[in-house]
Amino acid sequence: MPTPAGYARIPVPWIGAGSLSSFYETDILNDYKSFDGWEMLYNAFSSEASSIVNNPFFVLYNKYRGTMRIYLYITTPFVATSSYIQNGISVISAKETSILNFLGQPVLDAVAKDQKSYVQLQPAPIDGSMPLATNRWYMMEYELAYDQNLSSIPYNEIRFNWFLNYYSVSKIYLDGKMEGKLNAILGQGAVDHSNKMGNILQSDELKSIGTGILAGIGLNSLERNKISDAKDGQSNNKLGLKNGIFNALYNGVSSALKGSTSGLPGLIVGFVSGIVGGSSNKGINPPVNYQLMTTISLSGTSTNSGAFPSMPISFWLPGTENVINATGYVPLYNKILGVVNFKGKPEIKSHEQYYEYQGVDPEYGDYINEVHRIVFDTSKDYSPYLEFNPEVKAIADIHITNQEIVLYYNKEVLCRSLKTSYNNEKYTYWEEGVYTNHWNTDWANFNKYAGDVCVRFSIKIQPKNGAPVSHIIKTFKLKENRTSEELESMPNYLKPNYNDYNLEKDYHLILKPKK
Repeated sequence: MPTPAGYARIPVPWIGAGSLSSFYETDILNDYKSFDGWEMLYNAFSSEASSIVNNPFFVLYNKYRGTMRIYLYITTPFVATSSYIQNGISVISAKETSILNFLGQPVLDAVAKDQKSYVQLQPAPIDGSMPLATNRWYMMEYELAYDQNLSSIPYNEIRFNWFLNYYSVSKIYLDGKMEGKLNAILGQGAVDHSNKMGNILQSDELKSIGTGILAGIGLNSLERNKISDAKDGQSNNKLGLKNGIFNALYNGVSSALKGSTSGLPGLIVGFVSGIVGGSSNKGINPPVNYQLMTTISLSGTSTNSGAFPSMPISFWLPGTENVINATGYVPLYNKILGVVNFKGKPEIKSHEQYYEYQGVDPEYGDYINEVHRIVFDTSKDYSPYLEFNPEVKAIADIHITNQEIVLYYNKEVLCRSLKTSYNNEKYTYWEEGVYTNHWNTDWANFNKYAGDVCVRFSIKIQPKNGAPVSHIIKTFKLKENRTSEELESMPNYLKPNYNDYNLEKDYHLILKPKK
């Protein structure tokens, strides 16, 4: 790194003493080329200064992916023991901006109040070393949303604020399951600066934080947390995820990195937000990051907590009004950040149906299936609600490779799409069914659907300079307009679906009206 004459040279972050190899593997360590879209955003290193800057940092920004990475090198001697590192980023301003809305929100409500802060807890180093040390590099990554309004905000009325703390935490619960240690990033956003995760970590007694995100950077964040020899009934991962969700996530990401990105959203059940690809490094997995919802609870007491030296760090936002006239940490890349955003909360029509049908099982005899189904209208195109950064459109071709309606419920994507022979139309639906031996269900006692109807996009960013493609997956909430009816029999357009599964042959399915 650039260092004043007479001072020991500081090694680069990706190799040498104090490198980031304790935290990340080669898919992330080698991902910094300008050809792939990385720009120097801020830089505190200099070979012309009279003395070395304490705890210098620099910030890279990828203009094709909308991700910002902050690299910090600790030079101040300090002695502390801790199990985890906490970092956070916030916007200091009375103005509203959506630039942090992608952080901690895999499913985004575009009409909700904008986030002002985001805090995350990092996993321990992957090589078994302790997380705190002097003369060591640290790197944190943040995905930013495009906000066209930034250009009208005076530069001195808004700024980024970033900090790095350390904590010891004895127990971590994810979705009610205790994990021996944290193996992925835990994060939570807030509409103000009183972030719940940050406040609880600063208290003496740790407790429930509520809903947050489980995130990872790089395929190896999944690979090293896979339990290959798990037996039936045992967890197959160290992330606290349900087995089915982890399998779908792992297989989907692996398939995507091998080139099958067109099947990415369908393959990954709970994958609603992430970025795949974009690196030109040969023989190394392309970079990937992902976010999934989880319920976070910490237990025990917070001990040996404190702030890293020289914290916090603040800097002006690129693309704001007259920022070129600012002093201090002025952005070297002075364009509005982010790739995409979503405007408003458009309506989607849905139709709720209750019906029953009778069948005959060869082994168990007559049965009745009671079905509660919600069919969603998929005819509307929601892509006009996407807002793309014109700076990205000027340097890359943008294609929406997939758009689908999903029902996001209890941190899972429940809807699925199907083809039928009824008017050759495509339906997306949610369904629950109960097998019983009587007619006339009391529908009021049926489990009530409660979830967010969303549109999920897969967006292909093809750089015009020939750099590798990046795929951005984003999910946005819609406003549901629902009608309901109770039917006398199964809807006609669903019958071919059952025939596809050969139920008439295997189970002698008899469709009858209610008695």
